[in-house]
Amino acid sequence: MKFIVVLLLLIMISCTEIGSNYKHNFKDQELQGKIGGKEWVSKNGKASLTQRDSTTTWSFQFSDLRDENAPCSFSSYDIGKVMFSTKNIDPGVKKLKMSFNLSKAQTITMVYDQDSAKGPMNKIALEGAFEITEFDTVNKNIIKGRMDIYSDDDNFVNGNFEATFCKN
Repeated sequence: MKFIVVLLLLIMISCTEIGSNYKHNFKDQELQGKIGGKEWVSKNGKASLTQRDSTTTWSFQFSDLRDENAPCSFSSYDIGKVMFSTKNIDPGVKKLKMSFNLSKAQTITMVYDQDSAKGPMNKIALEGAFEITEFDTVNKNIIKGRMDIYSDDDNFVNGNFEATFCKN
């Protein structure tokens, strides 16, 4: 009997979402904050689209490095960046949440270099939100939005972003 109760509890937990009462407050500024305890400002953003079977996924990456001549060329492994994927870029605010059902989860990851010996560190923001405010992948190849994300006092980002749509 104990086994059945434990099994039912595990099933209930795996179907629940983990969130918080964090109230996002989008600031009208460049996308910036702290990552790994260091000041961070986005200099370059890129977005790409992946389709597998009937699932469409949009991936966004924002780096503190800039290459104005080739905005789609910065490495996926650049240190000092913010990245996330979403299936829904329709208008409206998307709140961050963790769920054991991955199709319901929405997180944003901040990546920074601890030191050269340890390599990169990922900090996952579970609090906050993002919103796509402009979407033009035909004429301008630009996606604009804003985010307010928080992991802890050394890892948070807030402000407006612009990402170049990079065709795969």
